[in-house]
Amino acid sequence: MNDGITGSVDRRMAKSWPSTHQETVGGWLVRANGGTTRRANSALATATDDLSSTLDAVEAFYAERQARTLILASEATAPDHLTEELERRSYVATALTNVMSADATAALTAGGPPPEHMVRTTEALTDEWFDLFWSTRDQATVSADAYRFTLTAPPQAVFATAHVKRVAVAVGQAVVWDDAAVIQCMVTRSDFRRQGLAAALMHGLASACVSRGVRRLELGVLADNPNAIALYERAGFATNYRYQYFAKTN
Repeated sequence: MNDGITGSVDRRMAKSWPSTHQETVGGWLVRANGGTTRRANSALATATDDLSSTLDAVEAFYAERQARTLILASEATAPDHLTEELERRSYVATALTNVMSADATAALTAGGPPPEHMVRTTEALTDEWFDLFWSTRDQATVSADAYRFTLTAPPQAVFATAHVKRVAVAVGQAVVWDDAAVIQCMVTRSDFRRQGLAAALMHGLASACVSRGVRRLELGVLADNPNAIALYERAGFATNYRYQYFAKTN
């Protein structure tokens, strides 16, 4: 696929989830975040004049940090023959992800009338928002400080919180880049799922984005998560392309 439009989506998604350490290695954006999240600890593969040399340099970057090498290979931006070279080097594919987009204004009405649940949006990360999000993470393997950095580093973000009886039960984030926004971190407390809260969050985020001049919403969702995909499709999203990670096994 490798075109300007879809390639720019990959770049916006990368900017929306920054790492505590990132640099360009062989033309690729290479990120290290102390192990907190796949995306923030992976190299975004793009066109390169010498694929083998670039991979050597990327592997050296992660080896220096005693971290496994993880390559994000997107149908939109990955160089030719990347998969073959990674397989030759004993990489294993994981976490196939759909990249979806929707017209922001249409997303406000695609699911029917506005949800009944109260959703509050803020431009700053609140303790209430973070505490709920953090409670759903595997806290033994990730860092709260790294998450806080990643969530607050983008210059313009919207944090949405859905409440039931004044208790926060679902959260989500939108990161705004001119006329596009990346939706991410959609989380609902397990005991409040299937009650329309995710739809309410999406409506609240879409409304906040439209008011900021956003015309297009974008997100990534694991391909093996049919419930989330169905939710986004009801909100007017459609899959544009896919990406997956390749992890080095030795």
